[in-house]
Amino acid sequence: MKNNLFIVLLFFCSLRIVAQRADSIWYFGDHAGIDFTSGIPVALTNGQMQAWDNTSTISDINGDLLFYTNGVDAWGKNHNIMPNGNALGGNLSAGQSALIVPQPNSSKYYIFTVGYASGDAFRYSIVDMSLNSANGDVTTKANILFNGSTEKIDAAYNPNDTSYWVMTHAWNTNEYYCYKINSNGLQLTPVISTIGSVLSGGFTSGYNAIGQMTFSEDGTKLANAIYSDGKIEIFDFNVSTGTLSNFISMSGYTNSWGIAFSPNNQFLYFTEWYGVSIWQFDISSGIGSTIAASKTLVGTSTFATGSSGYKIGYLQNAPDGKIYAAKFGQYFISAISNPNSSGLGSNFIDNAVNLGNFVCNAGLSRTVKWYTWLNSNCSYSYFDTIQVCKGDSIDVNGTSYMPPVNVIDSLIDNQGCDSIVYTHIAQIQLPNISLGNDTSFCDGDSILLFVHPNFTSVQWNTGSNSDSIYVNSTGVYSVSVSDANCSNSDTINVINLTHSYIAIGDTSFCDGETWNISLAPQNQYQWFDGSISYFKSISDSGDYFVQITDNCKSYTDSFRLETEDCSCLIFVPNVFTPNNDGINDNFYPVINCELDDYQIYIFNRWGKLIFESSDQYEVWNGKYQGNDVPEGVYFYRINYLHLNTNSSEDYKTGSVTLYR
Repeated sequence: MKNNLFIVLLFFCSLRIVAQRADSIWYFGDHAGIDFTSGIPVALTNGQMQAWDNTSTISDINGDLLFYTNGVDAWGKNHNIMPNGNALGGNLSAGQSALIVPQPNSSKYYIFTVGYASGDAFRYSIVDMSLNSANGDVTTKANILFNGSTEKIDAAYNPNDTSYWVMTHAWNTNEYYCYKINSNGLQLTPVISTIGSVLSGGFTSGYNAIGQMTFSEDGTKLANAIYSDGKIEIFDFNVSTGTLSNFISMSGYTNSWGIAFSPNNQFLYFTEWYGVSIWQFDISSGIGSTIAASKTLVGTSTFATGSSGYKIGYLQNAPDGKIYAAKFGQYFISAISNPNSSGLGSNFIDNAVNLGNFVCNAGLSRTVKWYTWLNSNCSYSYFDTIQVCKGDSIDVNGTSYMPPVNVIDSLIDNQGCDSIVYTHIAQIQLPNISLGNDTSFCDGDSILLFVHPNFTSVQWNTGSNSDSIYVNSTGVYSVSVSDANCSNSDTINVINLTHSYIAIGDTSFCDGETWNISLAPQNQYQWFDGSISYFKSISDSGDYFVQITDNCKSYTDSFRLETEDCSCLIFVPNVFTPNNDGINDNFYPVINCELDDYQIYIFNRWGKLIFESSDQYEVWNGKYQGNDVPEGVYFYRINYLHLNTNSSEDYKTGSVTLYR
C-alpha cells in the first residue's frame, strides 16, 4: 500500500456523506443468511424464514440486525415472529414480495408487500422498533394503497430532503406509482409516471407482471425486466420529483428475470429464468441500439445434474461492492466481483459464497440504502492516495470502500470540524490468471492445468505449488497466485466422461417385417452398408455390424438377426433412448396379439427389480421410483400365455440398453 499526503490551506464549508450499513445482514431462501459486517460474506445459520423469492432484511447504523420479512411474516432480531407480525399481505412466490423502508428521524419502518404475479394489491405495514423492549411490534398491517399491482417494488433515497421514494408498477397500464416517505410518514398520494410498456398479459395471462425492477445505487436510474415479453427497459429517475424519463426499451430476450446496475452506473447486468447465464450491457451511451449491441456474457452458473428447471435467479448489490446472483436450490450463490469492469473483467465467480447447510431459492435480500448528512465548517484540506488491489476493500472510519473511489472525511476537534481529508483510493490490477472454461476428459486420460511461470507464489487446492498440474479425476480445481502487489485466483470444473458401450445384441423378428434400430443421435455411426444415420431398418436375416464413435471412444458392435414365422409375435427392442425427444422414449414389447396372461419384470445389472407390470400395453419410461435410472444394460423376463398358440405358459428373456 502506498500513501501520499498533501496539505493545502483552504477556507470553505464541506458537506459529508456517511453511508449507513442497512444491508449488512441478509436472510433469504430456505433459512439461509449472510453477514457482511466484517467486509467478507459469512454464512448465517440462525434464520427462521423460508422464501421462494426476494426478501427484505434491515440493520441499524452499526450493522446490527433489526428485523427481516418474506412479505408474509416478520421476524425480530431475536428471530421470533413479531407481535402482529403475520398476514402482511405478501406472497412467498411473489418475485419482490417485500421491501423494508425506514421513516426518516423515526423509530418506524414500513414493510411494502405485493401479491403473486398480477392483479393483487400494493400494501404497507408499519413496524415500530421502540415497542416490545426494542424488539419491534407491527402496529398496523396489510393496508391497501391501491388494487391491481404487479410484483415489482424498489426504493431510492432522496438526499435533497432526506426522504425516500417507493416505486411499483400498476397492472394493465404503463403507469409507475411512486410514493414518498418523509419524517411525517408515508404520503398516500403517489407521483405517477406514464411511460414505458403496458404491463399486461404474458404466460398464463399474468407473467408480464413478474421480473425484477431495481434502482441504481445512487437512485438516478431504474431498470425493469418484463418476463413474458422478453424486454428490459431503462429509465432516468429524478430523485427530487419522483418522476421517470428518457425511456429505453430492448427486447428479444427469454424470460427476463434478474437485473442490477453496477455501482458506477456504466453497466447493467441481467439474467433469464430457467437459464444459467449472466449478461452485461454497457449503458453509458444512453442509446438503445448501442446498449443492446453491447450485450456480453460475463458468467455461467453450474447446477447439479437432475436439479430443478429453475436455475439462476434475481440479482442484488451488496455492501462489499459486489453483485450477487441467486442459484435456485443450491448451497452457494454466485457473484460478480468487479461489477464496474467491462466484460470478463467483471470477474464472475460461480460458487462465491457457501451457505452451509441451507439453500438459496430464486431470490436474495433487498434493502433500501439510507444516508446521514452532516454540515460542518472547515478550514484545511488534506489529500491522500491509497492503493488497493482490485476487488479488495478498505475501511475508512468504519465504512468499507471499493476502489476506485474518492472519499471525503473530516478531522474534528472540540471546536467542530478543523479540516477535510480527501482520500483517493486507487485500484491496482490483479495478476492476470485464467484456467480457461470448464472442461472434460475421457476415462484413462488426464488434463494439464497451468498458470504463467513468473508469479512470486502459486498454490493449488491439491497442495501443489508448481506452475502446472495434471488431473485425472472429476473435481473443482482452484489456484491462487501472487505477484509483488496483489493476489488472484481462478477455479475450473473438470469432469471425467465415463464411456458407455452400446450393445445391439442378437434378435429375431417375423418374416415380412422390418427390424428398426434407433441409437443415441449425438454419436457418429458407420453401418455395414456405409450409411451413417443413427436410425437403421433391416428386413433380412444375417450377420451385421456398426462402428460407433462417441465423445470418448470408437468401437464396433456386431449382431445377428434371424427371421421366424410368427402367429403371435412378441418383439422386444434391445435399445431405447428416454431423452424426451419423442423418438424411442419408452421400452415395451411389441405384441401382435391379445395375450391371455402376461407379466414383465425388468432388473438392473445387480438383479434388483426396478419395474414390473401385468398390462401388456404398459411401457417403462426409464425411471425407478420417479427418478431416471443410469445408462446401461437392463435385463427382462416376460411370462406370457397365448392359448391359440400354446396351452402352456411360455417366457422370453433378454436385455435392453438404455441410452439417453
